[in-house]
Amino acid sequence: MKEDWRQFSDLKRSVQRRYQENVNLHTFEPKIQKLLDDHVVAMPAETVIDPVNINDPDALKAVVAETGVSQASRADRIASVTRRAITEKTGQVPPCTGSSPSFLKRPSVPTGTGAFPSGIT
Repeated sequence: MKEDWRQFSDLKRSVQRRYQENVNLHTFEPKIQKLLDDHVVAMPAETVIDPVNINDPDALKAVVAETGVSQASRADRIASVTRRAITEKTGQVPPCTGSSPSFLKRPSVPTGTGAFPSGIT
């Protein structure tokens, strides 16, 4: 999507430079919006991966025991679930009133380095 946007932006700039003409697209915005509203339909979101309760040790061990995914992928999933839980609980529990800890903001985990805490293998 970003690549398409960049390509069309570059095309627009090159045409403007070549023909020294500037088109005001604001006049076309209502027509474009009407076309989009009439012809573009978004399907409802579909759950691909079931949510994980990080407070349930068995569910957490099940995520870790998943086969066919890398250690970094598992660690990223656990960090993502933890970030979501912290975000949802912020303001509800007095100790969780600050922002996420810095180690949760970077989900990047080096492969092959004991990425999981002891007890979870």
